[in-house]
Amino acid sequence: MLQPGGTLGFTTWDICGPRNLLQNAQALIPEAPNTRTIEINAMQMANGYWHDRQFMRQTLESLGLTDIKIEGFNHRKEAASARDCAYAMRSVTRFSTRMWPDQDAAWRMFEKIEEVLKGEYGDGKVGIWSVALIVTAKKPE
Repeated sequence: MLQPGGTLGFTTWDICGPRNLLQNAQALIPEAPNTRTIEINAMQMANGYWHDRQFMRQTLESLGLTDIKIEGFNHRKEAASARDCAYAMRSVTRFSTRMWPDQDAAWRMFEKIEEVLKGEYGDGKVGIWSVALIVTAKKPE
């Protein structure tokens, strides 16, 4: 419970580079389940649009909070090559594909991640951009 005069703080994603990369790679696997639409609709129904600054501001104001600050924090994760980046994403890839009925398709995610990154960056260094939103608001005294 937020006490009068207290500050609420949280973070959320504006742009989640690894998630976008996984979705782009998954789209290249015809037998992969189409989870993106289901996931986005479920998230929006349950949580609203918590990547939308205006939605957050309006929601926090409707709760009576003041001094609302929403700041973006840019983050770039780099790897020496597309293959290195695909390898570095192995834990998140395994987690995101763990329920796929076709585990052979799930294993192809690694090669598709590499393919997407090579298409964008070639054979050199790769980078994945993300933007976190850092949100603070005060409860009036």
